[in-house]
Amino acid sequence: VVGRLDLTSTPPQLVDRRDLSSEFGYYRSLAFSPDGRYLASGAGHEGRKGRALCVWDLAQEAEAPLQSSRLGFDPERVIFSPGGEVVLIGDESGGLHRQELGQDGALRSYASPSVQSAVRLAGKVAHMGRVTGILFLAPERFLSCSRGSSLIGGGQNSLALWDLDGAEVRRLIVEPLRWRCLALDAAGERLALGREGEIELRSGWLLR
Repeated sequence: VVGRLDLTSTPPQLVDRRDLSSEFGYYRSLAFSPDGRYLASGAGHEGRKGRALCVWDLAQEAEAPLQSSRLGFDPERVIFSPGGEVVLIGDESGGLHRQELGQDGALRSYASPSVQSAVRLAGKVAHMGRVTGILFLAPERFLSCSRGSSLIGGGQNSLALWDLDGAEVRRLIVEPLRWRCLALDAAGERLALGREGEIELRSGWLLR
């Protein structure tokens, strides 16, 4: 369901309601494009009809998505780039992927040499364990964090800085902590990291 929330009413009311759907169902995550025209969702699960990135064009009246790109993983996080032309997807196995808007089947995956060497993987993996947060610092640069597995890599969880074109700039934090979410202030100077039982603020160390 997509709608506009009227905050002036008591209680607030959802107005201009519109229903959207796809063949996949089971919506895991949602993100609007910066201009508000598109809505992306990580959808589905391993059973039934599979999993997909679904994108609706809200300027159209259609209930069905404009784009449905089938995936071989559970899409736990989705986010648009600041320009709105790319959707990033984080999965539960440490994968980080990008999909160009309007280009079905053109999924690209990010790879961390440090992670792959630590767990001796040949495939493309960005983190040890579930990707729990993705945050853009600039149009071409973003952060990702993970909630790692105690069975892989000694339970190491990490915060990584990436270029949108696919290169890992550097691994900023690697600690035995389960990072679950992250947020950046408007000035780009204070980063909040949420984990089990605590929020940590780190200031003055990020570069856009």
